[in-house]
Amino acid sequence: MLRFHILASGSKGNCSVIQSKFATILIDCGYKIRYLRDCFQKIGVEHFDVMLITHMHSDHISQLKSFQHYPIITASNIVALDVTKATPNATYYIKDIKVTILKLSHDDENTIGFIFECEQESLVYIADTGYVSTKIQNMIKNKTYYVLESNHDTKMLMQSNRSMFLKQRIASDIGHLSNDDCADVLKNVVGNETKQVFLAHLSQDCNNEEIALQTSRNVLADHIQLFVAKQDEMVTGGCCD
Repeated sequence: MLRFHILASGSKGNCSVIQSKFATILIDCGYKIRYLRDCFQKIGVEHFDVMLITHMHSDHISQLKSFQHYPIITASNIVALDVTKATPNATYYIKDIKVTILKLSHDDENTIGFIFECEQESLVYIADTGYVSTKIQNMIKNKTYYVLESNHDTKMLMQSNRSMFLKQRIASDIGHLSNDDCADVLKNVVGNETKQVFLAHLSQDCNNEEIALQTSRNVLADHIQLFVAKQDEMVTGGCCD
């Protein structure tokens, strides 16, 4: 059974932990090291079997030196002691967890997401991406849990003080999913097996939790639990056992 902890999610930093009965996986390491270590202590984690890196932007890897002694799976080119170069659709077995690599569309061309499968449960993890292709949507249909980017409200983004170049970059196919984009993906992929959805990487300036939650809630069945992943507050999902 799967259990996961989103320790930090946002433009200031990102990090999550995936657990099963036998495996513990770290996703990214892009936030304050003292905060991360406090979170590890709270969830009783002292060791990771592997670290997965979604991409090389600083808000995802700022603490890489503190964790590079672990085996690393990433599509990016980095110098470390033990790195496995991930390729799209490749699968890896981390003890009892099957991990499938998803090729995403972001301005780091090596950005990836993941499908985690263990026993009868599955988790889709997609953080930074400008869009989710039909091919990827077909791969991630009817999973148990989703962590999916819901970065910005388009109106708030366009009314912000950010440069037009940055606004266009964020809204592009190699930028970030808007609330509406996220809802469109969820409408197409969630199914009867889906239990929980976590909205990730919310912009502090160009979004708010209420708008993001309502936009996705409009397309979800009542039985699906919906949460927001926080920047400075750990959020836990999955099996409680």
